Amino acid sequence: MKNLRRWIPILLFVLSLLSGAVMARALHLPAFGEQILQGDAIEYQEIASSLLAGNGFSSNGAPTTMRPPLYPAFLAAVYATLGPQAVFPLQAGLTGLLVVLCFLIGRRLGGTGAGILAGLAIALYPPIQAASSMVVSEAHFTLLFIGAIAVMLTGKPFSGRKALLVGILLGLATLTRPTLLLLPVAFLLLLRVGVPWRFVSVVALSFGLTLAPWIVRNYQVTGTLTPVASLGPYNMWQGTYHSPLVLGLKEALKQDPEFQADLLRIAGTDNYIDYQAAPRFAKAARERILADPLRYAGYCLERTLRCWSAFPGTRQLADSHPWIFAGFTGLQLSLLGLAILGLFRIPRLPRWILGTTLGYAVVIHALPSLEARYLVPYYPLVLTLGAVTLSSWFARLRFRQPLRERPAAVV
Repeated sequence: MKNLRRWIPILLFVLSLLSGAVMARALHLPAFGEQILQGDAIEYQEIASSLLAGNGFSSNGAPTTMRPPLYPAFLAAVYATLGPQAVFPLQAGLTGLLVVLCFLIGRRLGGTGAGILAGLAIALYPPIQAASSMVVSEAHFTLLFIGAIAVMLTGKPFSGRKALLVGILLGLATLTRPTLLLLPVAFLLLLRVGVPWRFVSVVALSFGLTLAPWIVRNYQVTGTLTPVASLGPYNMWQGTYHSPLVLGLKEALKQDPEFQADLLRIAGTDNYIDYQAAPRFAKAARERILADPLRYAGYCLERTLRCWSAFPGTRQLADSHPWIFAGFTGLQLSLLGLAILGLFRIPRLPRWILGTTLGYAVVIHALPSLEARYLVPYYPLVLTLGAVTLSSWFARLRFRQPLRERPAAVV
């Protein structure tokens, strides 16, 4: 039995690769080089091409701060060494490692059964697998973010090395997507459950030192303090407008004449991500929020409920196949319900770590513009907590308690 358990992470990794390949074919996702790039992918591609050409982190011929650095650097490195065709296989491998990490977290929280269920759920969750076959940063961000959480939950508690590694991983994740910028501040809540000041301080210090070179570079480019990317103020301003469910964020705002007029007035150019426009967007967002705070609070609440309950990628079904859309929404709500139950089935310290992290994700994504796909990186934690609940139920059906094991080492 012990020898068989050693094979579980390898089998889950292989299952993830197979699942990703099958889903890419089923969803008709084109191979790398055949995709019609749009949105974020265009900008990532432009920056990667600039890096390859020796022009630095630039877009449209000029240094840019519009995107965090790690994903474009990854693309450039793969292009230069293995070729563009290697991007999606490597991203599929990262997703496979994510599945293994969630198996370890699930095993730590609820036993081997919970770990296996968590790994299976994540390997078979279409939005997570689809991201590895697209020119987006989700696979990298999710692995680094979940890696940091796995380190916190396993191994020797509160060691200096663990704090250092957690801070570095969170810093690298933030240099992939800036949404974790304030998470070390949220970790101050962990002081209430006995986490030492030293641990939280080392996490924050190593996190800041990881970001420091990029902050210095952005200051040299812009002359202003831009911790990660200059897109934040625009997203915050965009979040002060309303977008209905069926159309989605960008499609809805394109049909809003007030939004379009304000966009041209504030940006001054078609390039809304120009760092020189960031202060103007920040000012405009502040003015709109203060002018009607209740309206803005309503928008935040509405998009939070809407996007956390929506199964990513099914928005188009809302109008054409409402019953199918309702079924996917029900599935997503069930996953969230299982996760909430799982949160109260795990020990106090992991509950606070995961609860603080997911609570931070809810709040930080409620404030700016939001689509359901932005929340995909947090669903490995949701699915893992749900697996803990299901494992506990299965154990009760078999009239025995779930197996508790020693924390698994995270390599």
